[in-house]
Amino acid sequence: MAEDKKKPKIDLKARLGKTVQGQAIPGGPTPVPPAVGGAAGSTPIPLSGPRSDGTPLPAPPVLAPPPSIKPSGIAPPPGIGGGIALPPFARQAAPKKEVVSAEAQTIKVEVGEEVIEQRKKGVRNVIIAALFAAVAGVAIGFVAGGRSEKTAQDEKAVKGAAELEKDVRTSITKLQDLDLMLSDIDPNAPGNTLDLEKFPADLSEKLAAITIPFDTSKLEGRSVGFLPAKVLKQLLDFQQGCQTINDKKDYLKNLLGGTMQKDLEAAWAEAKKPAFHNAVLFKSGGENKTFVEIATMKEKDKDDKSLLFSPADKDWPAEFKISIKENKDGQMVESDKVITRWIKGDLTGVEGKTMGLPLDPGSHAKGVVLDKVGSIKSAVAAIKRVLYGDETPGRELRGLLDPKKEGKGVGDQVASALASISTKK
Repeated sequence: MAEDKKKPKIDLKARLGKTVQGQAIPGGPTPVPPAVGGAAGSTPIPLSGPRSDGTPLPAPPVLAPPPSIKPSGIAPPPGIGGGIALPPFARQAAPKKEVVSAEAQTIKVEVGEEVIEQRKKGVRNVIIAALFAAVAGVAIGFVAGGRSEKTAQDEKAVKGAAELEKDVRTSITKLQDLDLMLSDIDPNAPGNTLDLEKFPADLSEKLAAITIPFDTSKLEGRSVGFLPAKVLKQLLDFQQGCQTINDKKDYLKNLLGGTMQKDLEAAWAEAKKPAFHNAVLFKSGGENKTFVEIATMKEKDKDDKSLLFSPADKDWPAEFKISIKENKDGQMVESDKVITRWIKGDLTGVEGKTMGLPLDPGSHAKGVVLDKVGSIKSAVAAIKRVLYGDETPGRELRGLLDPKKEGKGVGDQVASALASISTKK
């Protein structure tokens, strides 16, 4: 009993009140120190006041349950603040709310802005990278497309070169055929039939049947613009030369047609047995003024030209007929007149008569031959010049064919160049 009196009494109510006043949470349980031994009914360990030996006890720990934990436990009886404290295991399991200071919040805001800025930069970088990729893709596509297009153009040029070579060689064959047709009337060839007074009767028809088949249409769709400059020039020279040959060939064809054969054969016959065809008439232009006029003599019989008198005749007629154009009522009309052959005396003759003399038939025949044969030879020479070229100073021209057959003609060279291009892969 003496020992019980010596022990100080603990005012549990005061202790509980002090705890509630210091740390109690409204509406929540008041923490209670654990009992000794942790078993129910054990004496709780004093939280303050002197120990049994007189030394003071340490201050009890302050426990602050999280706000999110709803008050639980048994409400305290009336007059006692707070309530029964939660057991230790309940306090340990309760989650604690992390208190975020203003400095930490500021740091978070700053970090968030940096992240946002980095994200913006990342978006810009992605856009720039996408643009570079797009441009690179376009460039690569352009280059690839350009290469593809160039390859297609090259293939088309190779194909066009092969087709052109075939056409050029066909035209060369035609040029050689034309040259062979003209060999009989070549003015530079020996044994020219025109000099032998033989007319090439069927040559006009042969010329009408042949054409050098290389005009501008052969260049269309053949990609000639992709050919080397030298080859293209040779090709254009060959095409222009073929066109010139066709034009000159047609001119010769027309020249040999019509009345050419008839007139030339008559001139050759007349040169062998001359007959008078033309006459000169004497006319007076006034005192001491006399001039002549050339007129065509008319046959006595249109169906028999031999009735025209000739230098070989023993007796020449005193009169002969001529055909002459005169002005009647403002129009030039052809009229026949009887001419008195002048023998001697006054050239103007007897009053009322026109005096005249027959014109030397030899000069007439020679004139016809020289004129008509010369025009034929000139047309043939023009064709030969384009075929084989001209080395005359000031008139230099490369021929389409090589007369020595050494492959130096324009046609031979362009055909070889096209063949080389067409075999490229």
